[in-house]
Amino acid sequence: GYVLAKVAKKAVEAVITASHVERFSTHVGATTPTDPTMLPRTIGGIVFALIIIPVSIAALDTLNIAAISQPATAMLRIILDAIPHVIAAGMILAVAYVIAKFASRLLTQFLATTGFDRTIGSIGIFGNTENRELGATGQSFVPSKTVGTGAFVAILIFGLMEAFRQLNFAYGSQIMAEVLTLFGQVVFGAIIIVASVVIARFVAHAIERNGDQGTRVAAPVVRIAIIVLGTAIGLRFMGLADDIINLAFGLLLGAIAVAFALAFGLGGRDAAGNAVKRMLDGAKSTDDRTTPAIDGDRTTPSSGMDRQSDGNFARQDDRGDVRDLSDRTQI
Repeated sequence: GYVLAKVAKKAVEAVITASHVERFSTHVGATTPTDPTMLPRTIGGIVFALIIIPVSIAALDTLNIAAISQPATAMLRIILDAIPHVIAAGMILAVAYVIAKFASRLLTQFLATTGFDRTIGSIGIFGNTENRELGATGQSFVPSKTVGTGAFVAILIFGLMEAFRQLNFAYGSQIMAEVLTLFGQVVFGAIIIVASVVIARFVAHAIERNGDQGTRVAAPVVRIAIIVLGTAIGLRFMGLADDIINLAFGLLLGAIAVAFALAFGLGGRDAAGNAVKRMLDGAKSTDDRTTPAIDGDRTTPSSGMDRQSDGNFARQDDRGDVRDLSDRTQI
């Protein structure tokens, strides 16, 4: 069994070396390996293990020594069962790498030919990239290349997640799923922040072009407010320190409100004093107008009583006159 495994290993190494597999890896975008014999030796070692392990299990079973054969056979069976999963995981990673490299290169070239770099450069967010060409030296940032790298990382994370599933490593697969989710949130949050910067610049330029001198002063304030709001929304969408973002945003609004109140209170102190004085003067004039009416109401009952008493006196005088006439008649 050992001789057969050794012969098979040498044959596989010779075939892979003669087929120049490293050239294929260079064509798909991988870097040229420093040791050309690394890949043939790796595959040859896998073939050797696939042959020698079943032979070793059969040899241990023929010994009929339970204390030795059963633990060793169980261990070799575990290794033998794990080898197909390892091979499948390696193939998944290799295919994912090839697809990711191809998709990244295709997406980068497509965005570069459609003028994506010039459009981002004209916005002026990441510096002047308008006149740069793909592959030029001295570049600090190329938008199309960054998008291609993001696509490469996303596809590679998918491959790692599937590879961990093949290895029955649920924890690793869960970690890759969380990393992929976080990667998507960061990407969309960055898009929101960039969009807010673009909108803020557009609104500020529109105000500066169409407004008068007073509104032009407010253009930087509007731009900063839109950028701050977009940044807060983007960071919250990323899920990065929600409590800190809420606290910072609340403190910012509170500071603006306090500053406005202090500016109005200190700057408009004279106006506020005049307004209060006018209110007090109006209240005093209202009191002066209502006081005579109250005195007139108080004198009205007394005059009525006087008129009643005068009527009584008049009736008494009439009675006196009647008595005098009766006395004269009797006489």
